[in-house]
Amino acid sequence: MYSKNDQRRLFQLSKRLLKNKDIPKALEVSAEVQDLHYVIKYHEWKYYIQNDPVISDFEYDHLFKRLQALEAEFPQFITSDSPTQRVSHDLTEEFPSVEHLTPMLSLDNSYNAEDLIDFD
Repeated sequence: MYSKNDQRRLFQLSKRLLKNKDIPKALEVSAEVQDLHYVIKYHEWKYYIQNDPVISDFEYDHLFKRLQALEAEFPQFITSDSPTQRVSHDLTEEFPSVEHLTPMLSLDNSYNAEDLIDFD
């Protein structure tokens, strides 16, 4: 799906996006949103399809939350194919669905002990 050059380019783009903490100027938002679409979809493919992630969950979450923040501030850039607007359709079908006897609760994303204590 991705050539070696594409993968190298997307990995480098991911690292650049992870380093940039500033909200882009209005003229740059469209380009950054598009870049985030590309890298998030690439990392979903690496994680879910290839089972070979190249960034941490924390870094992926950071990219995803950055896209969510940009779309919240600039809703004109939300598209139907945005990673924030869908559940990935490329997930492997090797795993069967399972009905749980008790509801599966979600912690969402947590990176500190206080969140875990509150959840518990």
